Amino acid sequence: MTGYFLIILELLDLTFRFSTVIIIIGFIIITCKIIHKSGHELISNYTNILVIGAVTVLLTSLSVTVCCSNITRNGLKTENDYIEIAKFLKLDYDKVYAYYLPDYNFFTQVISDYIKIDELKEIEIDTSDEDVAIIVYTEFDGKIYGAEKANIDTKYFDVYVNDEESTSIKIVPNN
Repeated sequence: MTGYFLIILELLDLTFRFSTVIIIIGFIIITCKIIHKSGHELISNYTNILVIGAVTVLLTSLSVTVCCSNITRNGLKTENDYIEIAKFLKLDYDKVYAYYLPDYNFFTQVISDYIKIDELKEIEIDTSDEDVAIIVYTEFDGKIYGAEKANIDTKYFDVYVNDEESTSIKIVPNN
């Protein structure tokens, strides 16, 4: 349940700035009011918390199916790719770059820290003494120099890793 709730908070925060902070403060205020009103009546206190929890679970379940559907976020369609990328990356790479991806929700499944590159621009990445991975959509028609495509079974994403000879990776989009 907490995973779904975190995804919803992430989606809300992308849409409305500071919505996560407002929601958390709201939960704190509601909890304080319930505890204050219940006083020593522990049974009613637990009942109130149970009702709030049930309502939260229902709202979370309804909104996750809407927000993470195949139509809006490529939900289940790309989930296998996310799992394969997460298995491949583990914690073995010092830096992971997500290059011009419209959907970053799958990084909740990837353990490694990552750096988003939102613009379709030419970029050079220093890879001296570091293991670097770059994630791009398979439709990316640019060139990636100094990296080789990793041999993993993904359908919608490609993962490139730096090769041993070069000290930098250069990504050149085909504009």
